[in-house]
Amino acid sequence: MQVGTQWLLAHATATEERARAAAAWILDVTTQPSRPFAERLNLIYLVNDVIHHSLHGREFMLFQAIEGILVPLLGFAVQDEPPASAQAVGNVRSTRLPTGEADI
Repeated sequence: MQVGTQWLLAHATATEERARAAAAWILDVTTQPSRPFAERLNLIYLVNDVIHHSLHGREFMLFQAIEGILVPLLGFAVQDEPPASAQAVGNVRSTRLPTGEADI
């Protein structure tokens, strides 16, 4: 996860286009029906890390690009999954991902 976060922060923060492309890739990978739930959950943890580091590093382009995919990302992550899986994603959402301007 740390390597993925570092890669995204190094490569997806140079331009708005790169930030949007990285966010689109994350959403695309997460919404593939063949992806196991564990991989989708790992991507959510990766997004959480990237959001945290991009806010603290003031990389707002990347934060805004990822913010734009959060709702579909979280929705697709639990699609057709048992309640326990949905709860795992909900726990990340409620305790780790920013919920408003106060978190920024």
